Amino acid sequence: LEPLLVLMLAWTALVLYGLMRLGMNRVLSLACTVLIILSPAMLSIVIDLRDFSKAPFLLTLLLGLGWLTKHRFPLRRICITALLLGILTGIAMGFRQDALIFSLFSFTALLTIGYRTSGRKISAAALPAALYLLCFLVTAWPMLLRMEAAAAPDHHIIQGFSEKHHASLGVYSTTYKPLLAGSDEYAFAAYADYAQRVATP
Repeated sequence: LEPLLVLMLAWTALVLYGLMRLGMNRVLSLACTVLIILSPAMLSIVIDLRDFSKAPFLLTLLLGLGWLTKHRFPLRRICITALLLGILTGIAMGFRQDALIFSLFSFTALLTIGYRTSGRKISAAALPAALYLLCFLVTAWPMLLRMEAAAAPDHHIIQGFSEKHHASLGVYSTTYKPLLAGSDEYAFAAYADYAQRVATP
């Protein structure tokens, strides 16, 4: 998996530079990109492909929307970009379901961009957003069919009781430790342990 991690890190760095260029000159953009890529937060998460894999997709989506927002383009180019962003978001769903959160945000942003470009023509204004939604659904449909909905809604709450998250909040346990770490494996082990202890024979 190392080559894939390197590829995604390089992709993320390029997109970060593009995002910086939306509001900064080349020198500042390059400096900020290097600082982010070499930051402890980035280096600690980049080795976790499961969580890091969504970063290049979602940052590219933000770059595309930022690019369309900053510059005025003809409706045709906006529609082509919306189509590509829809496909990108759908593919991102295959890596992490978090991409679903960005679909509504992107749809709303494209509605606004389309309205700004086409004026009061509602059908033309809605075309980029409609193309985005269509391409997203077509690409993400296999994943959407297999989603388990809220299968374990308490999972993240339990992870929040770990020592690491308590320490981040400045809360330290005294006589007992609720959960050693916030990883999925520890949370699943806690479920299984509790189920075995309270299960009726």
